[in-house]
Amino acid sequence: MSHLFVVFTPFQLFIAQQLVHQEQLKDCILIEAYIAGNPHFIEIYDMMEMEGMWKKKYIIPDFAQWDGLRTTSIMDEVKTYKMYRKIRNLIKSNNVGTLYLGEMQNNAIRFTDIVFHHKGIKIVFFEEGTAHYIQRPYQKETHWMKIKEFIRDLVEYLPLYHVRFAKWRYVLCRPFEGELPMDVRYSVIPGHYNKPFDKQLYPSLVISKKMEAYMAESICNTDKKRVMFMTDPLAEVIGSEFMECYFDTIKECFDSISKDTEVYIKYHPRDPKESRDRVIEIGKACGLDCKVMSERVNIPAEYYLQKFKFDSIFVFNASTYFYDGYLFPKCNFVKLLPKLYARVKAAGLSEDKLKWFDAFLKK
Repeated sequence: MSHLFVVFTPFQLFIAQQLVHQEQLKDCILIEAYIAGNPHFIEIYDMMEMEGMWKKKYIIPDFAQWDGLRTTSIMDEVKTYKMYRKIRNLIKSNNVGTLYLGEMQNNAIRFTDIVFHHKGIKIVFFEEGTAHYIQRPYQKETHWMKIKEFIRDLVEYLPLYHVRFAKWRYVLCRPFEGELPMDVRYSVIPGHYNKPFDKQLYPSLVISKKMEAYMAESICNTDKKRVMFMTDPLAEVIGSEFMECYFDTIKECFDSISKDTEVYIKYHPRDPKESRDRVIEIGKACGLDCKVMSERVNIPAEYYLQKFKFDSIFVFNASTYFYDGYLFPKCNFVKLLPKLYARVKAAGLSEDKLKWFDAFLKK
């Protein structure tokens, strides 16, 4: 039977290929999706894909949103049901026995898990970043929410999909441990999960020929000190009105770097152009020699850290530093999130948004 993997970020594909390599899986099929507004992920996947690893590929752009989270009309319900049938037919036509899913806190992935596990498909969760380990903030259920859940299950989920799902619909980021059905869960960080179905993923250098040639274009051979600076699309969290706090934190960081250092800027794949341009402007104003890494195709930083050494790596909330010493050799990470937290708190960021910082500052 076939193994069907679903990815909707480049890092998920990075881990998926590690898993296929470790377990020496055959007959592997890949569904490529992306977070809304990021169609360039498809180009990144093409660069990353290992030669001969994937038997078939399907591009389903909105897989990460297919559960119909935002329902405004009956046509939204129809669209969700059509997608369900499309996925069901894909699984059946490819004789899929195991479905590999890459984020336990994404509602579309949870829906996929619950619906197809009920149909007898084996479910495997694999590493996708810090959300694999850290419970995001969520709203507690009220009595009114429980009533809505009961009605929603009764009129939609049970008749159409033969499962109850409304409790996940109304409580986003609901705790998954002990709740989501799963047959196997792979983790890179040892010791965090210790259930009978948990397995360790032991990373190795899994890199396509296209990727290797591309990476060689990005890094210069030099004796100069070399650092990496990783951006983060934090406007998604703090809002555009607080982005000056973000850029002020970057300026403070750049001012601390000696002028004879090569600064390699690694943009987050979801960074908007105006934010990327602003970072370069700040670097130039600080008199730094800045180079953009993987400018043409924005591949995961983990590939570079497996192959090249950097004196320091500056990060806000990149999951990369979470894997220090696990996906790549130990590095000197400098965390900028505490400095940003102090700035946005002083500037009046709401308590609800500050809770997001609380979850990640504890890492």
